Amino acid sequence: MLTDTLEAWWQVKDADVTAMGNIASQVVSGDYFGLAGAGGYPGVPVYNGTADFGDGAVSEIGWLTGSSVSQAKVYDYNYFESKIPDSIIPTTILTGNLTGATPDSRGYEWYKYTGPVNLTIDSNIALGGRKVILLVENADLILNAKINLADGAGFFGAFVNGKIIVDPSVGGGGSTPHLEGIYLADSSFSTGAGDTQLRIRGSVAAYGGVSLQRNLADNEIPAEFFEFAPDQIVLFPSRLGTRKMDWKEVAP
Repeated sequence: MLTDTLEAWWQVKDADVTAMGNIASQVVSGDYFGLAGAGGYPGVPVYNGTADFGDGAVSEIGWLTGSSVSQAKVYDYNYFESKIPDSIIPTTILTGNLTGATPDSRGYEWYKYTGPVNLTIDSNIALGGRKVILLVENADLILNAKINLADGAGFFGAFVNGKIIVDPSVGGGGSTPHLEGIYLADSSFSTGAGDTQLRIRGSVAAYGGVSLQRNLADNEIPAEFFEFAPDQIVLFPSRLGTRKMDWKEVAP
């Protein structure tokens, strides 16, 4: 008896996926690349090359967009770092211990690490309702431990002008996310070449690409699972957002 060996694949829930090139996930037969969220709808994959979902399907609804992807403004580390008001001075850290900062008037804690040695987080971080912003400059961010928060209350944002590298030890069974928050890298985001599932609740953006390195023993479930977190978008610090001005003519 011959049994086909399944290839590693990845899956998203309630999340859009945008790629400047191809989107490929060897989804197993009978399953979907994109699962519906609480609102009953999946996200929309957008690609600028080809889309391949193995023996599965893109989603139950079938939303898929193949079109040119372009963006005039680059939302990289320098962009977000430049948005920090002069009144906010991030607390300088020398290790991955994210404590000691005094929250600003809106409750956000700001931390900054400047290389050249990479910053490593070695211990699990349970933020609860804390809102933490981490800036990593001239270094990579190495995640050797879990980062979790209280849904709807806590926030975590990592803005890195190097790489974000997840250690293979971060992962495991169950439905609890191993990483939560927003992760942005000017270079690449790597999931680590491990044999346990990695679950991320939040958003991942990497201008150098996302490297999906996990490979499970049987690959009947996705090796990487990404779930969109609306609360992280709602709690995203307005100070780092794009400023818009509406001009209105009023009577004198």
